[in-house]
Amino acid sequence: MIRSAKALVATIAVALIGAVAPATSAQAAPFYDVNVVTANGSGCPASTATAKVNPDGSFTIDFSGYYAWSGGEAPPTDFRRNCQFALEITHPSGITYAVESARYSGFVLLNDGASGIQAARYYHQGQTATLSGSHTFTGPLAETYDTADVFAPAHQVFATCGVQRLLNINTELRLTPQPGAEQFNALVLDRSITVDLAWKRCA
Repeated sequence: MIRSAKALVATIAVALIGAVAPATSAQAAPFYDVNVVTANGSGCPASTATAKVNPDGSFTIDFSGYYAWSGGEAPPTDFRRNCQFALEITHPSGITYAVESARYSGFVLLNDGASGIQAARYYHQGQTATLSGSHTFTGPLAETYDTADVFAPAHQVFATCGVQRLLNINTELRLTPQPGAEQFNALVLDRSITVDLAWKRCA
């Protein structure tokens, strides 16, 4: 049972293809580069995360095997999985950036009475301000999903000018099974996260 259920989740994860249309930026991004310094957590297989800048100025974090599952013979701790990405953003001097939006897609399978949460927190190394987003799914449900955390200009948190700091994105998948039931539930995050940045000149 555990092998077949796990194979189902893995098959769904591999088959998914992100379908969210790219967002347009109010200002064209400068030339910059992004690198995954670390990716830690129960949802991150070791050394599987990479990042790349896209032609539209956004960047994508690629990974594999990120899902939470419960019921049947799923391990008791697998109802929650997380992954924290520490990213190095290299850009020209005199400008800085903030997270404008982050887009996610995946698949959710929930029985009646079960629920799931896909959540993320965003913050710069050495800064206390944190942005967060959370999306809740309620069973019965079996479908692909597209979600986005979008931050208005008034709420965007820019990295400190003149200091090289890491951008941290801490993601989480969490299931709450129906009480007393052992039915199979799953929440799968597609193989990538796409992040749009806002840019401005330093004062």
